[in-house]
Amino acid sequence: MGVRRDLKRARESGDLASRTTTETVRDADGTVREARTAALASRPATGSTADIPYTNAAEAPGAVVLRREVDGVWRPVTAEEFAREVTAVAKGLIAAGLEPGGRVAVMSRTRYEWTVLDFAIWTAGGQTVPVYATSSADQVEWIVRDSGARYAVTETAANTATVRAGTADHPERPRVWELDAGALADLTALGRGVSDEEVTKRRTALTPDTVATVCYTSGTTGRPKGCV
Repeated sequence: MGVRRDLKRARESGDLASRTTTETVRDADGTVREARTAALASRPATGSTADIPYTNAAEAPGAVVLRREVDGVWRPVTAEEFAREVTAVAKGLIAAGLEPGGRVAVMSRTRYEWTVLDFAIWTAGGQTVPVYATSSADQVEWIVRDSGARYAVTETAANTATVRAGTADHPERPRVWELDAGALADLTALGRGVSDEEVTKRRTALTPDTVATVCYTSGTTGRPKGCV
């Protein structure tokens, strides 16, 4: 419903009405292969995706931005709470030694903690490297080595075993945290000595051109390939 409402408002304001095809790419027989239109929104000149939780918290701290299941009950998470949790985990990553531009492999299915981690990694100045939860040790070995990830967060004990097996021969094995074993709590405790100012400095140094994520292909036809 929210998307439909936003589209309706855009049409009424003329934002969509003014969008016309500016270029068409055709084959020799005239078949249209690509049609390009004007962008719906202008490209931001400053900031990054990492700012989203903090902008939300500043504008509407009590607004419910997410819901998570805790002990079988779906509980609301406000903008302020989410930003606070992102900051705490970002501090832990900084305390662990994550440098701006450093990469963190995340081997997990989609879950609330993944969202926290994504924003925390970005806020600390790092880059997320998603890894399929079903990846083999050989695939993990390649992705971690090729990306240069020095840290990894897994979901389950089985995922942790896969990462450790895959990186057993690496000269510098990644430091691993496991979500099911309390990874976010461990990172929060680790980062208690890091100041809010350090987190803010890292986040505000990011720009629209800063790399956020390096996604790897499934590797069905060869080695997985990373895409920024």
